[in-house]
Amino acid sequence: MSNTRRTASCICGAVQINVTGAPLSTYLCHCGSYRKATGVMLASNVMYKADEGDDPAAVLKTFEDTQSSDSGTVILRSFCAICGGRVTGQR
Repeated sequence: MSNTRRTASCICGAVQINVTGAPLSTYLCHCGSYRKATGVMLASNVMYKADEGDDPAAVLKTFEDTQSSDSGTVILRSFCAICGGRVTGQR
């Protein structure tokens, strides 16, 4: 397993998520749910195990999206409570 440490953050920097190790998967998404949530046609995504990242729950707000998934799956969309920058998504 890779020991590479990666950091992602929201726009204002209040939420910082660090992960160590190799991603579980990488993929391109063009589903209706993602297009609706972001306003773009295609995005690249990287998935890590949840326990590999830091827990920035104190400054995150989460929206439970029960309607826009093409598959009917509930998607949890987390964003910074300060700047509104999207940070994580979970199925």
